[in-house]
Amino acid sequence: MENRDALEKILKVKQGIEQMDLLEFKTEWRNRSADYARLSYEERLKYMVMSIKILHAKTDLKRMINSIQELMEHPESERALFYYLRADLWKFLDNFHYILLIEDLEDFDTFECLTLLDGLNAVILQDEKLRQSSARRLKKLVEQTHILKNDAVTRGAAPAVQELYQKLEQRISQILHDLTPEIETERAVALDVVTTSIQKTIQRYTSFSISRISIERSGVLSILQLLSDYPEAQLEAHCEQLQETLSILERRTLYEPKVTSLRNQSAYALIVLLEILKIHKGLPVLLSRILDLCSYLRFASDNAVLEKELRELKGRVAEIAQKKLRPILDDVLWKNPTYLTQLPHIRFSCPWCYSKDREDMLDISNIRQVVTWSFDCLEAAPGMQYTPEGLTKSRLSEMVIESLGLLVNLEPSPRFLKLHAEETRMIKQARKAGTASKNSLETILQKQYQTYNGHLKFLEDSIEYYKNISEQFKHLSKTSS
Repeated sequence: MENRDALEKILKVKQGIEQMDLLEFKTEWRNRSADYARLSYEERLKYMVMSIKILHAKTDLKRMINSIQELMEHPESERALFYYLRADLWKFLDNFHYILLIEDLEDFDTFECLTLLDGLNAVILQDEKLRQSSARRLKKLVEQTHILKNDAVTRGAAPAVQELYQKLEQRISQILHDLTPEIETERAVALDVVTTSIQKTIQRYTSFSISRISIERSGVLSILQLLSDYPEAQLEAHCEQLQETLSILERRTLYEPKVTSLRNQSAYALIVLLEILKIHKGLPVLLSRILDLCSYLRFASDNAVLEKELRELKGRVAEIAQKKLRPILDDVLWKNPTYLTQLPHIRFSCPWCYSKDREDMLDISNIRQVVTWSFDCLEAAPGMQYTPEGLTKSRLSEMVIESLGLLVNLEPSPRFLKLHAEETRMIKQARKAGTASKNSLETILQKQYQTYNGHLKFLEDSIEYYKNISEQFKHLSKTSS
């Protein structure tokens, strides 16, 4: 019974403290007595809860700094940071105002945390919900810091304390600005130019990071889930809408420079969409080619020729094939075999994939055996130094190199990713500089659009290439049936 009464008292005190406004909390904390023996039980309980709040906020601060620094060393740092921020950033920002109450001029951690957070705005901008949540909380923090700064001036606090709050307000305001750059202006422009539906489509794709549309980085299972979330028919419908919107915006930028940023957003949204569509079109072709390779290895018509080709292939190319191609097929076969049933024209490239009893049913067990045997054969080839002639002329080497080439083409272009990151950073810096760099901003936006335009052409050509291969499959399937 006593424990229950004590718990109820603590909860009541906790509720009262959480209802305090910031200045009330700060005043109570600043005026607390160092002589706890003279305080009543209720007063001691109140200061205990307040100290726990502040201690918890400081612990969260150190934990967040350590977590971000560790995740920056992660092999997939951007993805790892994104998931961490989406899960924990809101809790940290909600408690950060307790840190502001401590007038500790040596508190390096506070500014280090803000520096780290400022460097993560590109990650936060990947997700609109995360951006909005962070911006809303940062706006509240700016208001709270402003109140504390005015209070420090009013009560005649030391100049160093006033300067501390001034710096904190500026730093938090800058982070907030970077998460909402010209957002209201751009929304007004968008409403005047495109429909709400198109705005949502643009936002849906621009909030997605291209670097995540990668088999090598995300794994083929994550990519298959992505394809499920973004069906091909939906992508093609959105593609038509975005192409029409981009055409309109291209014309309007000739006499309305204010829509330049929206034009670039539309182009980037179209790029993200086409990257996903490229995977839709290209992954079936890649898997068919890998199965072709397995067929050639397992069902060779001339074993002597195959052994010679294997000896010539032994080396770096065979090693890459083992590391790059085998995991893709293994993941699909063992963890998501239903995807194989959706591959068009697989019967032509892989007739042995089907059950002898049921010609319309894939024999997954047999496919697994053939694939395992084939790659084991590739790995166990005799260690004879290959010749350049054999490497380029044998059918086996051509099949391996073609499969690796298809995989590379499905990955996001490293050159484009680098240019996109550089130009995005330059635009951010130009916006920070304000009106002084207006001409510079317009120049960078135009340069960025040229980069986007070039990559759009590359993606369209890649998708057309995969479509042509699929058409060849269709033609061969008809002639063989």
